[in-house]
Amino acid sequence: MVLTPGVCASSPAVMWRPDRARVSVIGRATGAIVHRSPGRARRTPLKPSAQGRPGDRHHLWSKPCALLSRTDVRVPPAPGLPCALWPPSGGERKQGSGKTCRGNAQPRLFPGTMRTGPWPHRMSHRFSPAHLAGTLAPLLWGIFMRARIFNRVVGLAALATALLVAAATPASADKRIALVVGNSAYKNITPLDNPSKDASLMAETLSTLGFTLVGGRAQLDLDKGAMDIAVRSFGRQAQGADVALFYYAGHGVQVAGSNYLVPVGANPTREADVDFQMTDVNLVLRQMQGSGTRLNLVILDACRNNPFGSRGLRSSDGGLAQMRAPEGTLISYATQPGNVAQDGSDGHSPYTKALAATIRTAGLDVFQTFNQVGLAVKRATSGAQQPWVSSSPIDGTFYFVPPTQTAPPQVAAVQPDPLPADRLRADPDRVPLRDAALLSELSERLYELNFDPDTPDGLTRSITKLQQRISMAPTGEATEGLLLRMRKMDDLKPWGSIVYGPDGSKWGMSWNHASRRAAVADARGNCAGAKCPIELSFYGKGCGAFAISDKSWSLVQREGVQRARDAALDECGKAGKACRIIGSVCADGSGR
Repeated sequence: MVLTPGVCASSPAVMWRPDRARVSVIGRATGAIVHRSPGRARRTPLKPSAQGRPGDRHHLWSKPCALLSRTDVRVPPAPGLPCALWPPSGGERKQGSGKTCRGNAQPRLFPGTMRTGPWPHRMSHRFSPAHLAGTLAPLLWGIFMRARIFNRVVGLAALATALLVAAATPASADKRIALVVGNSAYKNITPLDNPSKDASLMAETLSTLGFTLVGGRAQLDLDKGAMDIAVRSFGRQAQGADVALFYYAGHGVQVAGSNYLVPVGANPTREADVDFQMTDVNLVLRQMQGSGTRLNLVILDACRNNPFGSRGLRSSDGGLAQMRAPEGTLISYATQPGNVAQDGSDGHSPYTKALAATIRTAGLDVFQTFNQVGLAVKRATSGAQQPWVSSSPIDGTFYFVPPTQTAPPQVAAVQPDPLPADRLRADPDRVPLRDAALLSELSERLYELNFDPDTPDGLTRSITKLQQRISMAPTGEATEGLLLRMRKMDDLKPWGSIVYGPDGSKWGMSWNHASRRAAVADARGNCAGAKCPIELSFYGKGCGAFAISDKSWSLVQREGVQRARDAALDECGKAGKACRIIGSVCADGSGR
């Protein structure tokens, strides 16, 4: 291959020789020729006698720049080549003279194979197909290799770009699934104003926080069939998710210690109807438990007045029963179990309004979020409504909105702590509780252990009695250590209760409830509208009896219904009048 100096580096002249040398290349205008033959390679100086003697059959194909550009422009020769290659226009110099070309010499390469005449030259010998293939093969191979290298470079560039984009893009959030239900348009009971608005607000808020909504939006005014389909779809879509959230606003009732959500078409006339006309909250919990999620959130803004109280249902007068949260689950009630929540007068309930605002706050974990919600609702209702949370241990930390990444503040250097590095943490039994939500939890747990912390000075007395029962120093102080111990205690159940209102001579009785608060609420629901402030509650194997006369009455608890009846009669008879038993029952419902 002869590169024509001064013309174009990409304008080759390819020479084929009969001795099977593949290609001969002049490596610059140095007069040197490189032979590349099978099995050898050498570099020898170019001799004038080798530049095309008459009679040598060199086959030459030339394609200079002037031809590539499709013009017939005469290209000036490059100085420095031997005159045998570049004869003067006035005639040929003697070969081997060693002189170089000067002036406007016309190129004439290998006179034994090329015709003289104006540039560009034409071939004086035709290539055979084999010759042509051997000539073009190296060129095509070079093009192919360059294409492979180009593709690899493009691929590596694309990969690098993708890695840079991935590094610059924040990590995607956990997979979040939510079912939001709001029932307002009840057909057989008094409709509610706000649940559908509350559900729409929550759906919009959760959607902006990365939750995928079942059905793509809030599910409003569902009947029993539609609620079952929505819950079943929720369970399927929660498979493989990190967080599953269920929100319900509307009527909810507790029946025999279980909580039911009321579809818009429900019209029960007896207790047995609730299983077919209402949705058990435990059904939702089972769907979430079987999905393998890391965190389950159940939010119930359903603690309103019981709309079926006059139909003979043995449910509470209002509110929901406390439920044990399964593993990895947090249950949030709009108010304390057994109490009634407000529906709201400004288009949204106080609970949902506070919740929708609080979960948008960055940097609050799930426990801090619901604690702030509880405080906001308590302030908004002047203490009349206090949200309640039931939770099991949750692995890891969940944020509705993660904390923002900020640079750590610059602080001045401080002197090293003179105390030992292995200083022990303060004893939790000596760390007092200051947080309002934790104090509320402590009080509720004391109530469920059958103490009365809500009476005047009752918190201190209840703590002292509990400390004595569990062999702690009876300080009467609410501490972190005491609350931690109470969280590890088993729930007491079943519960029964007898309540009495001396002013109106009304009384009520209940049994077989999962919590004391639920049992009391059920019993007071049988007081025909009276307050019935006097309460006797019992659990496990305990039984209660109510004895009364014209001058006195007594409520007594004993283990065994007959012992309770005898003790009640004795206590009531101390006033000197004969008494009679008007009610007795054990916590499990026996002895009536």
